[in-house]
Amino acid sequence: MKFITIVLPLAALSTAFVVPDEKITEQLALQSQEENLSYLDRILNSWSGIEEIVEDAVAYSENAIDNAINSASDAAKQAKNSFQCYASMTAFDTQGWLDSAISTVEDIDAFEWMSRPKHPKRPKHPHHPPHHPHHKPNKTIYELINGSKYTTKLAKLINEYPDLVEVLNGTAANYTVFAPTDKAFEKIPGHHKPSAEVIKRVLAYHVSPEFYPAAKILFTHTIPTALGEKALGGEPQRLRVGLGLKGLHVNFYSKVVAPNIFGTNGVIHGVDSLLLPPPNALKIIEILPGEFSTFQLGLLKTSLSEDIAESYHAGGTLFAPSNGAFKKLGPKINAFLFSKFGEKYLKALLKYHVVANQTLYSDAFYKSKDTSELNVVDDVDAEGRFHADLPTLLGSKSLSIDIARWAGFITIHINTFTTVAIQDGIAKDGVIHVLGQVLIPPKTPGGTAYAGEDLSLEDFKERFAGLVGEDEYVDDFSNATLRPTATAAPLTTYPQTVTSSPIELIHLSALDRTLKIIELRRKNPDAYASQAVFSQQVASIKNAASTVAYGLMSFYTGNHTGDVPGNLPDPYYWWEAGAMFGIMVDYWFYTGDETYNNETKAAILHQAGDDYDFMPVNQTKTEGNDDQGFWGMTALEAAEMNFPNPDDDTPGWIAMAQAVFNLMATRWDNTTCGGGLRWQIFSFNVGYTYKNSIANGCLFNIAARLARYTGNQTYADWAVKTWDWIDAVGLISDDYAVYDGTSDTNNCTVISEALYTYNNGVYLFGAAVMYNYTNGSSLWQNRVSGLLNASSSFFSDGIMIELCEAGGTCDTDQKSFKAYLSRWMAATSQLAPFTAPTIQAYLKTSAVAAALQCDGGTGTQCGEKWTVGSATDGTIGVGQQMSALSVIQANLITSAPALVTNTTGGTSQGNAAAGSASSVDTSSLVSSTTTTADRAGAGILTALMIFSILAGTAFMVTGQ
Repeated sequence: MKFITIVLPLAALSTAFVVPDEKITEQLALQSQEENLSYLDRILNSWSGIEEIVEDAVAYSENAIDNAINSASDAAKQAKNSFQCYASMTAFDTQGWLDSAISTVEDIDAFEWMSRPKHPKRPKHPHHPPHHPHHKPNKTIYELINGSKYTTKLAKLINEYPDLVEVLNGTAANYTVFAPTDKAFEKIPGHHKPSAEVIKRVLAYHVSPEFYPAAKILFTHTIPTALGEKALGGEPQRLRVGLGLKGLHVNFYSKVVAPNIFGTNGVIHGVDSLLLPPPNALKIIEILPGEFSTFQLGLLKTSLSEDIAESYHAGGTLFAPSNGAFKKLGPKINAFLFSKFGEKYLKALLKYHVVANQTLYSDAFYKSKDTSELNVVDDVDAEGRFHADLPTLLGSKSLSIDIARWAGFITIHINTFTTVAIQDGIAKDGVIHVLGQVLIPPKTPGGTAYAGEDLSLEDFKERFAGLVGEDEYVDDFSNATLRPTATAAPLTTYPQTVTSSPIELIHLSALDRTLKIIELRRKNPDAYASQAVFSQQVASIKNAASTVAYGLMSFYTGNHTGDVPGNLPDPYYWWEAGAMFGIMVDYWFYTGDETYNNETKAAILHQAGDDYDFMPVNQTKTEGNDDQGFWGMTALEAAEMNFPNPDDDTPGWIAMAQAVFNLMATRWDNTTCGGGLRWQIFSFNVGYTYKNSIANGCLFNIAARLARYTGNQTYADWAVKTWDWIDAVGLISDDYAVYDGTSDTNNCTVISEALYTYNNGVYLFGAAVMYNYTNGSSLWQNRVSGLLNASSSFFSDGIMIELCEAGGTCDTDQKSFKAYLSRWMAATSQLAPFTAPTIQAYLKTSAVAAALQCDGGTGTQCGEKWTVGSATDGTIGVGQQMSALSVIQANLITSAPALVTNTTGGTSQGNAAAGSASSVDTSSLVSSTTTTADRAGAGILTALMIFSILAGTAFMVTGQ
């Protein structure tokens, strides 16, 4: 489940580097007394004022680094800021990049600024009289570092390399050193020490042989280092620098906490994180699927990534289109490109984005020996412009690059019309510039370049005439796209299994009467309604559910030709697809309608992955614990409801759920907060430090249900362990409110008290299962009662609500949450019957209200806000549809069979060792009947990112 309230889609990142609000900037920096200065001048003058303060503090000191850092620390305390970890040796923190990107002062079009009339410069009135230090620096850079109490760890490393000591003590040049403080080293877990060669490379990456005081950095994007890089043809690897609202940053994540500490042979800037050399450009693209999955897929599909990796190249420039850039091409061109008919066009298109052996940064150019065809203007002209024609891998096609500089702002235009959205992604073997628009060659040499206009498929292909070989399939493509496969029939072939008009669902008197009859018959079955009448009323609810289920499956595209079974289209995330197919298992269970069973079964099995543990290769790197948990609970649902089993040579539903449990158990983290599961599985994903209720709730829910299904106490022990941790850390309050989560950055002492229906539901049903498993334990009865009472905050006049609905702020995920509370309430009423009167009243009232929202102009689509009556709220979507279907069919729980176990009719085959890692003891987990086919143990994807792959890649965002 993605942190979509934080992560921005890369399609909008062309505007992510914005000039900050003037009022905010004035609050964060010293104000100039000159009221008429331009906004840019005020920013620059503010920085000059900060420099003067730091210089005043260290002017007469023998310990310049100590005083500079003390001064910065005091200022930070006054501003109530805390320095955050933007990257570490084991974490790739895209959120740190995003925070910096949003607040970085860079999105100025230098071409526009250069064309403005110039005004005479007004004299500067200083905020206070300038200070002239009485003493010049009297220590070398090495002596300053070696003598400071804040850089003892850095000094210890430097002292291991006499040649580096000699350089930093010498006067051959004026050096610049970005010196990590001791606190920066504390962010590195205490694992084995890297090799001496690796450490020396890292140290060299912190040193520049050129002089860069803070004022010069303001007008710089990249800085050369002392690290010579073979992959750049021996040229210096570079650092990316930028000014943001929080100050100067290096490689986007490392903050300058103490600038301008001058020595006799250069300048030191104290930084709060280590600077690590970056990986290859292709590796960066690979580890950021949230932004470049389409580009990455194209590179793999065409084998271009393999060609590049195996070739010798001394640097290069990669213009990387974001996922949003490809989306702008439209569905028809994308479908063509990623079909077998368009593969040659796809390869040609991608080649047009790759420049070999020429590394063009925004402010530096590493040229190959032969530049005769580059049409390079070596010297920047008087207006700050630079031009080069860079040859691409696409034969004779080159890219026309124009770079304009105005003050510290740089703009890069490609082929006149395309602007680089994010500049200077530093890579081991070159540089990456991120594009919000795909580059397409002009129709003719020297012709008009593509400017982002809508293209037909024919126009697109015409631009590559002569650049790709003839393809025997191309002419048939338009027909092929309409040809469905045998297993992927168009959705319109689904029979709509309702015996009455869809409009019946909107006129709810029939459903309302049905629910009343069911409720009265439950209270007094002999005195009210015959079995025949009762059966007729149940059939009416089933028909209503059928109508809504048809509407839900109309959103599903995974059964279309060329799509992936189990996936939903944008904007829906993978976890929600898993939840949806759990609802469809429920639909079959409650109604007996098999219409969607084949699609449901195919979706679950495909997304289970090769190891049947719901870590498929198409999702693994972005998958969170809750994502995997929702698919695991869907497998459990299939087992408990006796959904048709997979083939004999495929693990059973319960074995898949056991695989999920085993993997989640290995991730139980005792290193912080006394335990608990993290939200994210991998440290390079945003939210890794967050320990939230839903991830732990999935583990609790799955463990409890496995205990009930298998009868094994070990699972129950895990359920108790998880509950106890959630309770101890404060995520469940004394009155059983379930709060959203907490962070291990403060040892889980600060709780996010946001309330969501699905958090209440996942614990309510898990507790009900434990009540059933323990044969009516009073402890678990009290917990079930407490959670049910707490759920009242999610009902208004008996109608279920999500709290975000009141302000209209529910995001795509949150619009589905009521579906899960509905399903888990229904199941709770069966396993803990003392809850039935309260729950069934909630479900009845909510179902009637939800059905009133099922219009959407077709009679099959449902809205979000059930409390507004029949006035359609104007929204439709997977989440709204799931929620309506879930609450309507949940009213059939009283006529539904019991949830089974392996001793009460369950047929799903289990495997206690499925998915297990060596750190989990599965010897005590007695499985239900095990077959050879079930032994598809799922390996955990190892997230070991080697030393040189890590923080240097933090220039890219992630999300969403």
